[in-house]
Amino acid sequence: MSILQRQLFFILMTTMCMLLASCTHQPIHIIVPDTHKVSVKTLPPPPTTTILTCLAQANTLTADELDEALTKAQQAFIADSSNGIRLKLICLTLAHQDSSRSLEYAQELTTDMQRIDSTPYPDMTGLAILLNHFQQLHEKRLNDVHKARQQVDILRTQLEKMKSIEKIISDRKKDN
Repeated sequence: MSILQRQLFFILMTTMCMLLASCTHQPIHIIVPDTHKVSVKTLPPPPTTTILTCLAQANTLTADELDEALTKAQQAFIADSSNGIRLKLICLTLAHQDSSRSLEYAQELTTDMQRIDSTPYPDMTGLAILLNHFQQLHEKRLNDVHKARQQVDILRTQLEKMKSIEKIISDRKKDN
C-alpha cells in the first residue's frame, strides 16, 4: 500500500471517527451555590476520542516504533484485556496498515468490546460500522487487483503467442 493511500485512509478514517465522536452527549454544567458541597464524578472520554488521540500519536511513530508498540500492546492485552488496553490495541492495529489483517483484527476487537462491555457506546457502534465499511472497500479493491492480474496474465499469454506467430512467419519468409 503506497504512502499516499495510507495517508488518505488515515485521514478518511480519522474524519469519520471525529464525526461519530461529535454525536456523543456533551457534559452539562450546573451552577450550584457555594453552600452546597457537591462531589462531581468526571467521566472518562468516549472510546473513540481515546482511539483518535492514540492514532494521532501513532502517526508520529516510525515503522519500527509502531511495530514495537503494537507488540507491547498485544502482550499487555493478553495479560489484561481491560477496555483501556483494548482501545490502545485497536488504535495501534489501525495505525499498523502494513498487515493485511489489521483492519479485520480491529473489527474483532471493537465487536468484542461491544459484546463484553455493558456500557453502551454509540460511538463504538459507529466505529464498528465504519470499520466494516472499510473492510468491504478493502476486499473490493483486492478483488479488483486480482481481476486485473488475471487480465494481465491473459494479455501476456496472447502477446507471447503473437510473437511466436510473428517469428514463424518471419522464418518462413527467410526460407522462401
